[in-house]
Amino acid sequence: MNNLPSHLRSYIWLLFNYSMEYEKMEAEAIIYLKVLPMIATNLLPSRHT
Repeated sequence: MNNLPSHLRSYIWLLFNYSMEYEKMEAEAIIYLKVLPMIATNLLPSRHT
């Protein structure tokens, strides 16, 4: 890894960080997609009454 040019190293580092962030965002999105409908169905009836 250390024999790579610095710009290539930083590019790989950026790619690695981006993929980690993306996986985190994907997990959060799945959580939101599962939780938000439940919250919505719990809030909507009480909001109407």
